[in-house]
Amino acid sequence: MVLIHLATGRKSTRARLTRLLRAETCMMLGIGAILLLRFMVVDEIDAIASLRHSEVLMAVQGGETIRNDGAADPVMTMATWGKDIQEACRSGLAETAILHNETARRRKREIETAAIQKMRIPSDEMLKDSRLIDGRPKYKHCKNVFIDLGSNIGDSIAYFVETEFDLCTREWASKFGHERKFRHGLSRIKLDTAFPAFTANSTGSNRASGLFRKYMPVHEDACVYGMEGNPAFTERLKKLENLLMLMEPRPVQHVHIHTQTVIAGKDGLTELYLDEHSTENNFWGSSILSSQQDAVKTAERNGGRTVSTPVTAISLTTLLWSTLMPFKPNAIDGDETSGGTVIIKMDVEGAEYQVLKEVATSNMLCDYIKMGNTVVMVVEFHVNSISDEAQRRQQMDGTDAARDKLEGCGVIFAELGAG
Repeated sequence: MVLIHLATGRKSTRARLTRLLRAETCMMLGIGAILLLRFMVVDEIDAIASLRHSEVLMAVQGGETIRNDGAADPVMTMATWGKDIQEACRSGLAETAILHNETARRRKREIETAAIQKMRIPSDEMLKDSRLIDGRPKYKHCKNVFIDLGSNIGDSIAYFVETEFDLCTREWASKFGHERKFRHGLSRIKLDTAFPAFTANSTGSNRASGLFRKYMPVHEDACVYGMEGNPAFTERLKKLENLLMLMEPRPVQHVHIHTQTVIAGKDGLTELYLDEHSTENNFWGSSILSSQQDAVKTAERNGGRTVSTPVTAISLTTLLWSTLMPFKPNAIDGDETSGGTVIIKMDVEGAEYQVLKEVATSNMLCDYIKMGNTVVMVVEFHVNSISDEAQRRQQMDGTDAARDKLEGCGVIFAELGAG
């Protein structure tokens, strides 16, 4: 219509319409420029956010930052990291083969310290970010699973992870095995759950390494699930979970630590009676049983009033159903239903009796074994910790039959230092 008026209309009309067309054209160009500018700004913001995320994620322990600016380093796997440290260990061992002294020990610490510095450790801000945990699925069905019931400060999970990283000690210990004093003075890579951080100057033993190496020698494809009711450890355990899920190399496939949650004979809500007495032992006596001796001592110091907190209770059957590969919906018969291992460590201050009875009744573990899988249970029994005789009898009644049933179908009851 505008073009027809320009061609046929009077001069004044043509002039007005020409101005109108120019205004419309300028307006359209302006809108286009604004949109283009908006897209450029959004792209720039996304690029900055992406780079910032990469900088934080790839922050290496010690303060150095590796930037992912398009020429990203490949993901560091346990295979590549392990190969490097093993080569360095063998070379160092050859150099110090005749030195059964502090020089050899110091060389081993230097090798392990250098290996730790190659790890890509998330920043402290990311370790504290609980939104990262909320954004991950809690459960993943895995072939090999380690379940830590009564995680406390996460030391058993740390033992499990350390076994994967401690690649030098076995070779060096075997070389100098005839010198017991030297062997016990060897450093090892340790995961300190307080920060959390890896160090190479620990000489304390990993009392669970033998059991883990015997029943689950490769951890990288394993999933780890923890459970702790005491809210005093929630922040610490969340940071530990973020570390293990975000670091490179990642030592396990998946980690989720249930906080303010306990294992029990049935799903639902329950009370956790808190131990605020055993300070030196990280309040290890908290229990869902009100007569647990450390909870009783706490009540005595509190004028006879028990100290408790509401927590979520999950049965072992529910946890196994959600985590073991054979129980995945549409699991492939054979490849996904057999050949797996679950190691269950249970230190739950008296609740172990109802848990064993529940899982024996459900037949979950026996069915898992019948499919061609392995079950190892490490249970600490607390018969003397339950101070009320009636509550003790109630908990223990039927436990022997439950354990006999589990052992009869193939469950292995082991000690933490076994293997």
